[in-house]
Amino acid sequence: MKKLLVLAVLAILFYSCSESNLKNKVDYEVKIDKIDSTSYRELTDFKVKQMSSNIIGLEANTDFGFYFSGLHKVDSLRSIQAYDAYLKSIKNGEVADAGAYQVKTLFKSKTERYELWKLQYVTVDASPYFYGSHVFLSYFRNDSLRNTYEVANSSTTGSSLSSIVTKANARIKSDSVLVSFLKITKAADKSDTAKIDKLIVVK
Repeated sequence: MKKLLVLAVLAILFYSCSESNLKNKVDYEVKIDKIDSTSYRELTDFKVKQMSSNIIGLEANTDFGFYFSGLHKVDSLRSIQAYDAYLKSIKNGEVADAGAYQVKTLFKSKTERYELWKLQYVTVDASPYFYGSHVFLSYFRNDSLRNTYEVANSSTTGSSLSSIVTKANARIKSDSVLVSFLKITKAADKSDTAKIDKLIVVK
């Protein structure tokens, strides 16, 4: 009986330590310029639709729906060998190329994980133009998606007269993400720079 009791106590201690070790492993730095898409697996259309259904962006006015529809269009055209023809007739402001990639899985506990993934896109080199890379954190509990957050980015939008450049890097902890965000707005006669540190509570 004593032997069984000792084994039970050891099992509880082992489980507690395992949980603690898992939580302590969530300490990851996201540097947007060091995430090279060629090093990562391309995401399936199902995973992209699942994780992009409701994104909480760093800026409220980011039109992720437009970027993901561009990704879907490009993938669909490639699947029917119509992509080259599309590029020959593409209009200014349309997505010329795009991709979504798995970056890393971080385990918070045995039932919770963070999926880090990336979207990148580019238009033709014309006015207006835009291109960018965005890293997202999708929080899963018991394999159910809770929320998706934008945690890092590097993007440029502009025309011959003005442009907006953003760059954000992040430090991911067990329950939160600290984002260092930079935004530069340039017009013909002035330039404004804003630096913001933003804390995202993951839930």
